[in-house]
Amino acid sequence: MSGFDKEETRLALEIAQRHKGAWEAPPKLTDTGHFSDGPLLGNGDTGVMILGSIDDMTFVLGKNEFLSQTEGIQKAMARLHLSIPGLSGASHRMEQRVAQGEVEGILEKDGAALTATCWVQATDTKANLLIVRFRCDGPAPLAAAVRIERGRDNPYESAAGAAGAVAYRDVRADPMVEIDGYPMARVRVAAGFVAGEAADVSAADGELRLTIPPGEDCALVACI
Repeated sequence: MSGFDKEETRLALEIAQRHKGAWEAPPKLTDTGHFSDGPLLGNGDTGVMILGSIDDMTFVLGKNEFLSQTEGIQKAMARLHLSIPGLSGASHRMEQRVAQGEVEGILEKDGAALTATCWVQATDTKANLLIVRFRCDGPAPLAAAVRIERGRDNPYESAAGAAGAVAYRDVRADPMVEIDGYPMARVRVAAGFVAGEAADVSAADGELRLTIPPGEDCALVACI
């Protein structure tokens, strides 16, 4: 394949820039084995659906090759739950920017505003980084918690842990590690928080506790 030339790339980007998705409330189609009505992210290898409000926002993580050999289907892989109790009941607006491959959420309550810009790294389909960049504009820091869980209706054993300030969970698509010497699909989802030196963050058993400082850019980074 010769790929796209500059003019084709320009035209494709022009078309993509015409389209945006906007949500003034959290998605409603969430308890499903199919696509939700929420914002989507991805890089062709890893896909993400964003569900819920900021007091219990869920990033549903999926991967092309996370297949169950015993069931013959693609399995739900993992979920990343983000909770910021101080913004419970906040106004909700999310915008999906197709051309940029990102979703931006703006949440406001009692004079505090949090902007969360989310994307999946496009240039590395091995590390598959999900990045959620925060900007908190308000009088005080916001306490947050992040919890990594196995995917919906995935009953197979998973193991959670932490290494320093990084939390992780190992998930798998089958009840056994290998069949006839062939390894089954297994994935580690790890999450950490990138902020200034004074950032307060701790990790244990697949969970992060962190503080989002006001007036600074910081980020939740998950590696899949």
